[in-house]
Amino acid sequence: MAIANYWWLASGAAAIFCAFVHLIAGHYDPVRPFMATEMKISVKSVMYACWHMVTIVLFSTGFWLILSAFDRDKSLSVGFISIQYILFAFLFLWISWRWKLPNLWLSLPQWILLLPVGLLGLAGVL
Repeated sequence: MAIANYWWLASGAAAIFCAFVHLIAGHYDPVRPFMATEMKISVKSVMYACWHMVTIVLFSTGFWLILSAFDRDKSLSVGFISIQYILFAFLFLWISWRWKLPNLWLSLPQWILLLPVGLLGLAGVL
């Protein structure tokens, strides 16, 4: 089985890397400190479930991007996933700007991992 699209392979690898960073680094900061707060357990449980949902999305889209690299007929799904990652990246930048965080670019650095996934995927679509 030959690789049909190296852009998508790179995008998928970047997404899997992003997922592992989310899973490992995210567990220590911000998840553990958040779970240690005095907030209602129902609120903490919902936020914890959302964090795990993001983990599932990052891994599943990464695997889909890698699988798609072997089949050029996946442009629609790869384009959709790529745009999602770009929007995820801009969301972190917008929140930094909106909340006037001290360093727009680095206060919420998640965009640095998310944006390349989207751009690499789109490069393979275009």
